[in-house]
Amino acid sequence: MLRIIFSFVDKMISSLAPALVGFMLALISYREELPQLGESLTPTLFVMTLVFFLGIPFLGYLASITAMKCYVLDDKKMAEVQAGIAEMKKIDEK
Repeated sequence: MLRIIFSFVDKMISSLAPALVGFMLALISYREELPQLGESLTPTLFVMTLVFFLGIPFLGYLASITAMKCYVLDDKKMAEVQAGIAEMKKIDEK
């Protein structure tokens, strides 16, 4: 069951990436056609590229650091998590 959920979320996120790029291009006035290969780089296209290349991964890193910082994990909790995973594997194998 866990594999099915992971696969679904992975496919959903992968399908949203092109939609996000299309939305951002439409936002900076590329509504009729996409930027062409020989076209000069406009400042807005450059900023959008930097946002996708640097900004979005940075926000992901901040989210993961925040999640790790707020997650309390001691020996007791770790044993509890491992027991839960072992039980899921037993159920998944049946």
